[in-house]
Amino acid sequence: MSGNAAARAARRVCCSPTRIAMGPLAFATVGFIVMATMTLVRTPYRQLLPYEIAMFAVALVFLAVWGALWLRARRLRARSAAESNSKPGSTSKAAPSSPKPVLAMVAAVVAIMAVLLGLVFDNNWHIRMYSHSDVRTVRLGAVTGSFASVIVRDPTAKSITVTLTAPETKKFDVTVPVTQDNDFVGIARFTGLSGGAEHAVQVKNDRGEDVKPASGQELKIKTLPTKNPDSFKVAFGSCNLPFPYRHGMAGFKNVLDMKPDLFLHMGDFIYADVPFQVGDSTENFRRLYRRNLNDAYYMELAQSVPSLHMFDDHEIFDNWVAGAPPVPYAPTALAVYREHVHNAMPHEADPVKPNPTWFYNVTVGSNLATIFMSNTRAFRKPASTPAASSKDLESADATFLGSDQLAAIDAWLQDAQQRNVTWKVFVSSVPFSPNYVDPDTWYGARRERAAILKRADELGVHNLIVLSGDRHEVGVFEIPRNLEGARSVEFSVSPLHAFYDDLPSIKEEIEPILFKDAGARSYAGAIEISEQEVKFAVRRMGEPLYDLTVKRTK
Repeated sequence: MSGNAAARAARRVCCSPTRIAMGPLAFATVGFIVMATMTLVRTPYRQLLPYEIAMFAVALVFLAVWGALWLRARRLRARSAAESNSKPGSTSKAAPSSPKPVLAMVAAVVAIMAVLLGLVFDNNWHIRMYSHSDVRTVRLGAVTGSFASVIVRDPTAKSITVTLTAPETKKFDVTVPVTQDNDFVGIARFTGLSGGAEHAVQVKNDRGEDVKPASGQELKIKTLPTKNPDSFKVAFGSCNLPFPYRHGMAGFKNVLDMKPDLFLHMGDFIYADVPFQVGDSTENFRRLYRRNLNDAYYMELAQSVPSLHMFDDHEIFDNWVAGAPPVPYAPTALAVYREHVHNAMPHEADPVKPNPTWFYNVTVGSNLATIFMSNTRAFRKPASTPAASSKDLESADATFLGSDQLAAIDAWLQDAQQRNVTWKVFVSSVPFSPNYVDPDTWYGARRERAAILKRADELGVHNLIVLSGDRHEVGVFEIPRNLEGARSVEFSVSPLHAFYDDLPSIKEEIEPILFKDAGARSYAGAIEISEQEVKFAVRRMGEPLYDLTVKRTK
């Protein structure tokens, strides 16, 4: 082959096939890097993993093709230069430059992609790889005016003894076993306590060792006041996940910074289906709860402020409802939830009974406020005929609460009226507002919702406030009432710390929207309750976002 022919061949190899290969190579490489980065910092969905693996493989294939073509073109250019230089009188042509810079660049790209893929696998399969089985913690449980609980996990012990001491009162001691059967979790429940009393908490295991917070702080737990305080602050939120990659749940610090007297967790305390469904594995569900116990931000809040909990869907899987087709692992999921959380709630006097009471209420002061912690999952039955549009109602067989819980809510409202309780706070894991036009919210049970509001009107219930979460955004809604002078408002706030949607999912303004916001991975809400008003505030990423004062109407 002549020098000119070799040069033309080299140009054809270099400029056509290599350029053609560069297009899909760049697409696959950039696509993989974008998807992997999204998984680690934006959207931890397991559904992306197959695409990421495919893009990684395609990028490697096209990288190999491009590399082979580039090396062939380089050899042809070298040969052309050698032939030209060997001719008499020819001008010397430089040999191709060293391939080391190009090879170094290729190696760097492959290394970056391999590291990202490794991080994605670590993120997606974290629960498979890290058990957190050695975590040893103590945290505050729930409180009422006469009850308190303390939750301890100590895998080195056989039993733990918790002692509560308040000034000028006797000591209270409770000893509970901790075994592998209960994941070494012991819940000490105390009754007969004085209202509004602060108790020092001391924990020892059966070997006489102190079980303390890692920070060394002294634990104290305060029962709810039984006399009306000047004000009482309740923080609330739902949905927490260690995210972005290897990032602690700093949203809990945002809650603590609001200095609440009580914290309400409205569900999705774990995500059993993100980034994959853990299935019918007691150990995998336990790992998710233990991962929370290993989070410094959560533990700082849990060791400082008592809390009331409810569960939502992600403790089992997305949009789970008990009335839907049975899920084999739902009993396992709920058993572990009881073990780590629910058995510390105030109403569960018998934590081993087969059918727990998932709803309950507490009173703040003698009659300042009463809080009903509902459950919209355990008794839910979806409508056999969903609403065709926002102007239609779902079939009458739909229920979110079940007959027993509906009766309990009716009794709660009647009791509040009889005791002249000022503020009635109804807490729901999902938005009460129909504005989301989503059957997973109370839009899917508008008949039942209307029946609750109608009953409240019949009883003359004023000053009804609703708190909710679930949607990974903030919504504040006016709730229309048919009771003269009554005003009810819903404050929906989430996530505490998790992934988010860029745009609000509110579909229609069926009922008045006072405020909405989306696009942050942490929102924390709080209401400060006093005799004459409730002051609502929400923080976005720790910074004040919105506030509203609701005045007492009666």
